[in-house]
Amino acid sequence: MAELVVMPKLGLLMETGVVSAWKVSEGDPVTIGTVIAEISTEKITYELEAQAEGVMLKIILPEGEEAPVGAPIAVVGRPGEDVSAFVAAPAGEAGASALAEVPVPSGTGGMGAPAAGAQAGAPGGRVLASPAAKKLAAELDVDLTRVAGTGPGGRVTLEDVGAAVAQAAVATAAGPVYAAPGGGGAAPATGAAPATGVAPATGAAPATGVAPATGVAPATGVAPTPGAGVAPGAGLVPRAGAAPAGAQGFATPTAKMMATELGVDLTWVAGGGVSGRIRAEDVAAAAAVPPGLPLEPGVGGLADIKGGVAQALPYAGMRRLIGEHMDASRRGSPTVTYFATADVQDLKQALAMANATRAEEDKVGITAAVVKAVALTLEKMPRFNATLDGDVIKVWRGINVGVAVALSDGLIVPVVREANRKTLSRIAREIRELAGRARENRLLPDEVGGGTFTVTTLGSYRSVEFFSPIINQPEAAILGVGRMQDTVVAVDGAPVVRATIGLSLTCDHRVVDGAPAAEFLRMLMDLLAAPFSLAAWPE
Repeated sequence: MAELVVMPKLGLLMETGVVSAWKVSEGDPVTIGTVIAEISTEKITYELEAQAEGVMLKIILPEGEEAPVGAPIAVVGRPGEDVSAFVAAPAGEAGASALAEVPVPSGTGGMGAPAAGAQAGAPGGRVLASPAAKKLAAELDVDLTRVAGTGPGGRVTLEDVGAAVAQAAVATAAGPVYAAPGGGGAAPATGAAPATGVAPATGAAPATGVAPATGVAPATGVAPTPGAGVAPGAGLVPRAGAAPAGAQGFATPTAKMMATELGVDLTWVAGGGVSGRIRAEDVAAAAAVPPGLPLEPGVGGLADIKGGVAQALPYAGMRRLIGEHMDASRRGSPTVTYFATADVQDLKQALAMANATRAEEDKVGITAAVVKAVALTLEKMPRFNATLDGDVIKVWRGINVGVAVALSDGLIVPVVREANRKTLSRIAREIRELAGRARENRLLPDEVGGGTFTVTTLGSYRSVEFFSPIINQPEAAILGVGRMQDTVVAVDGAPVVRATIGLSLTCDHRVVDGAPAAEFLRMLMDLLAAPFSLAAWPE
């Protein structure tokens, strides 16, 4: 029996994924464990393995397309099996493979009279639309009974919704026309409904900066909302000096096709997909803005005083994921940050000696030494190697230290597992390899999960001494590492210049208190001051 392959959930916060590459083609044989596709999220790339034997009967979601978790992306089964039940909808619609039945409102709805070819309603007062079309229609307040469906059996597709919104927007901006008496050209029609068979919603707010035609209510979904998948003025006439918010090549195939059909310039569309990828929904939202609308609404307002918006960036993808995670951490846990200065003069000299004969790719840095010292401290103070799970504080046997890695537009925390059992050289090598894969978006799920403590460093920027790192929930603590600098300190009553670094330990006060935090820092400082106490170092 044919089995459906769905978009896997690779993390608690994952909502969508992209098929970055199919490793098999339709008709190819597959066995359990065969890698059939690469799945990309905001942070990782995952090799998806087949869970059934047979052949690849149907690839539903094309390469480069995005789909929500649980959406069908392929079908595996015996040769010749019927897959029509799995692929009722086109693959380009965000991985939607089944028809969604949308309730028909009892009233006239938000778009006036039905467009030519619109569904009159299926039995039971319902219309057929793809899940992606249903989602977009809900976001833009579009009544699907007023939209002409072009899919199989008159089904409403994502493109149909986008086209209907765009047509309504154009009609509202320009105003419906009729032949003026005496053949003197066209004049606005008083009280007339917009053309193209799509009428505007009664009482809808006018599009920003556009005065509606006399007696004509603006179209539903015309007014753009910054941050809702479309930059102000997306696809329109930008102000001089404004920077594009998107990239022409960074769009799904469906979005590119839709942009061509609707005449939308993708360089001005803010993508709301994975890593800012432009989706069909984003194009539809951009198409809803009337042509010629200036980038900045109004003249002489605050925006003009500030010189206009240079760039409108979507709060989406990894940026939104990080923001929501950090906000939840701040709101959900009472934290205190403790600061200390560690003497690392001997460590600095030991590293220089050890690295003198090593190749560049084998050198050991200060971060690896800190991770090792932290791991040994956690052995002595296991309460910091804990997570809070509801009413239970779980103290973990394994010491898995996450190391924050900065990306072009965010960060990720790959994990060095059993760091207390590894040599400095191995820790340094793992950190280097994990950071490299992180920047290429090729980390595997088990390389970013299962951390019990996190280290984040700003030392390489040579500017920050101390800061207040936010805990990577549900962990109990996080250590921030500042820059290394020469500091004048007193040694046996005499001023001496020593290398020091700033340590910032943020703790969840629900799990650990101030006295243990001070003891943790003291133990960590002692290890850093005596580098040869770090086991199996140098090698």
